[in-house]
Amino acid sequence: MYYYVRDLILNRPSGVPLHCVAVRGDQKTGLITFYAEYFSVQRVVGCLGQGYQGESFNHQYAIDPVSGTELVDLDVELDLSITEIKDAYDYKAIPNGSIENAMASIIPAHLKLHSEQERTRVIDIAVQKAFEEIGLKEGEQILPEHIGKLSSVVAEEVLPLMIHQLGLGKK
Repeated sequence: MYYYVRDLILNRPSGVPLHCVAVRGDQKTGLITFYAEYFSVQRVVGCLGQGYQGESFNHQYAIDPVSGTELVDLDVELDLSITEIKDAYDYKAIPNGSIENAMASIIPAHLKLHSEQERTRVIDIAVQKAFEEIGLKEGEQILPEHIGKLSSVVAEEVLPLMIHQLGLGKK
C-alpha cells in the first residue's frame, strides 16, 4: 500500500514527474516485493510472495509521462522487510506531510512549464493575428510602416495573459 517513509528512488531527477514500476526477488529473505509510483506522488509497495527460492533479481521501468522519455538510469532501492510492507498495508508508512512533500517536489516545476507553454501559445496566436491584420504573408518582408501595427496588435493580444501571470489584475 502507500509508502512514504523514505524515497526508494535514490537518484530521483529534480522536478520530473515519473511513473515507475520495480520488482525485486530476494533469495535470502524469500520475498518478492514491488514498488509503483504514479506522477511521483502516488507511491505504493507490496509483497508478491514470501517463499521465493530462485536467483535474486531486481527489475524496474520508469518513464517521464510528460516527455515520454524512458528513465533508464533510475536507481530504485527496493530492500523492504516484510514488517515495512505490513506497515504500509496498515497505513503506517505515511508520515505527516510526506505526501505534501512529494507533491511540492513536482508541482512548482510543472506550473512554471505550463506558464511558459501558455505564454508561447498566446504570443504565437498574437503574432499570427497581427500578420493577418496587416495583410503580411509568410516570407514577406516587414517594412517600417508595419512595426507600429504589429506591436500594437501583439501587445493587445498578450496583455491579458501578462496581467494574469504577473498578478496585476488581483484586487
